[in-house]
Amino acid sequence: MKSKRHVKLLFALFCTLLLVNCSSPESKVTQVVNKFYSEYEHNFRIVNKQYVSDHLYELILKAKEIEDEDAMLIKNSAFPTDKPLLIEGDVFTSLHEGHTSFTIKKTTITGNKATVIVEFKNKKYNQTWEDEVRLVNEKSKWKIDDVIFKKEISSFGSTQQCLNQIINHE
Repeated sequence: MKSKRHVKLLFALFCTLLLVNCSSPESKVTQVVNKFYSEYEHNFRIVNKQYVSDHLYELILKAKEIEDEDAMLIKNSAFPTDKPLLIEGDVFTSLHEGHTSFTIKKTTITGNKATVIVEFKNKKYNQTWEDEVRLVNEKSKWKIDDVIFKKEISSFGSTQQCLNQIINHE
């Protein structure tokens, strides 16, 4: 009887450990968003690649390259005081100045895509707003693919639109 009891106890322990270690897809998505915005320093040029999709990272690299090339062209031009193409401000939130805190409000997963509504606050500018963070599942990992901005705050529609504007010299 003791052996049956041991087996049941070990099975219960195994199931508990399995439940603790197996995160739900929703918790994996929110974990990515939490880590990204906790570590993000309001500079897209030094974003942590592990949190963004391959497509978004390529846009970031292209935008950085365009900025660098244009700065070099202007530096070597007859008018070195001209302003080069440059993305100013935060491209991962609606507010140009970025956030000072954030709270995840809602997470929705459909297939290999997820949407997270995040409430941001900037205490210095007394602003509170919500943006929609869109993620994709790449190689079994959730990654941020775009951020849809609140229209009343941003002149851009999204992170990708902002990056594409400099890439396409719009």
